[in-house]
Amino acid sequence: MRKPRSNPEFRRWWPVAAGIVGVAAAGVLSARRRAAARRPDPFEDWVTRFRLSHEALRRNLRHFIELIDGQVSMDVPVFGEFVGLYGKFLTIHHESEDRIIFPTLRRYGRLRSSDAAHLDKWSTEHREVNALGKALAGAGQGLRDGERGPLVEVRRLSEELEALLAPHLAAEEETLTPRHLAEMVPASAIADIDSQGRKLFGGERDIPLFFAHSLQPDEQKQVFGAAPWIFRRVIFPRMDRRGFSRFRPLALSPELAP
Repeated sequence: MRKPRSNPEFRRWWPVAAGIVGVAAAGVLSARRRAAARRPDPFEDWVTRFRLSHEALRRNLRHFIELIDGQVSMDVPVFGEFVGLYGKFLTIHHESEDRIIFPTLRRYGRLRSSDAAHLDKWSTEHREVNALGKALAGAGQGLRDGERGPLVEVRRLSEELEALLAPHLAAEEETLTPRHLAEMVPASAIADIDSQGRKLFGGERDIPLFFAHSLQPDEQKQVFGAAPWIFRRVIFPRMDRRGFSRFRPLALSPELAP
């Protein structure tokens, strides 16, 4: 069976969704807002998407627990795939920080000693968090219809990961504010982060879809609203129908905002 050709428009614009990882969206969106008087602050833009990526991480773990506790009728193997997709989202989020965001912040040489210590600490914490995320994804792979045991394990790991992530995400958000980010790097660094993110993660089609379906409609518009019409109304919905339809009953936000 011939492998479908990748859509160049999608590859070009997927980073608009990667506020999930706090990487590519801010620069792409800012580049499309050509009128200087109307262009949003790039640091505000980036931090908004960074924070929303954290919301997606927090919300889905709580959602997994609620689905299991409520004994919601669902396709259990598909739920397992959905849990695995969360694990992938988590890993890419942290890879983007360790391989792109943190090195970029260091490269401009404006960090306080406390900032540098934070970055080192967060990278160390990522290893523990990612290991637990991998265990969660593995538990999801073991889900079968009619078996309660693996669901209990997914619930346990979700609760454990939720507790581990909470202080880590809060610390990042407390430090990486728009004002402090502007002290660390020039605005051009946002475009630099965007470019690197596109090179490393541009082929990960399912990640922006997972991210979008983790957001409320108004939040989706904050992430995707400035993208070209052809992407928002044609390409992304088509990718959604092809790649996410089986997960829609499980998603926090089943529909995409226009």
